[in-house]
Amino acid sequence: MVCIQFVCALFAVLLVAPCNAEDLHYIHTEPPALFHPKMEVAGCYCECEGKFLMLLRSPNKPQGNTWCAPGGKLEKGETPDQALVRELREEIGLDIADLPLNYCRPVYVRFPNVDFVLHLYRVTLEKRPHLCIARAEHRDFRWVTPQEALGLPLIPGGDECVSLVFAE
Repeated sequence: MVCIQFVCALFAVLLVAPCNAEDLHYIHTEPPALFHPKMEVAGCYCECEGKFLMLLRSPNKPQGNTWCAPGGKLEKGETPDQALVRELREEIGLDIADLPLNYCRPVYVRFPNVDFVLHLYRVTLEKRPHLCIARAEHRDFRWVTPQEALGLPLIPGGDECVSLVFAE
């Protein structure tokens, strides 16, 4: 049940989610009835010194001006691990290719207009890296504790994800 909803909220930005997102249940630990995924995505909690990385979506993006974790869609022929390595390099200039990735689990995301599988990961960094944020995608970043994350305007489902992933 670890790593269930937090990162999925990141991927709401890939879709046009309804404005009243808190009225919907997006994340499932098992595929819901009539689940037909149109894509797969991978997302990661990058952890360092007791905090994890959050990105602020650019205002011109779907779910703009909300906070999320790095990740994105798998390209044709990519594994979730490969997609995650590529996405982190593209989004934040972070090369995790030689780091041990901790695969948490898949979750099944259902939005009103699309279903997709989300592969959730964690990676521990020895020190905080210099980040090169892709400004077309994000406009800021922060290293936060779970409590600090809950005080941010997270993408839909983000608060539940933080609570699930970082429950003691």
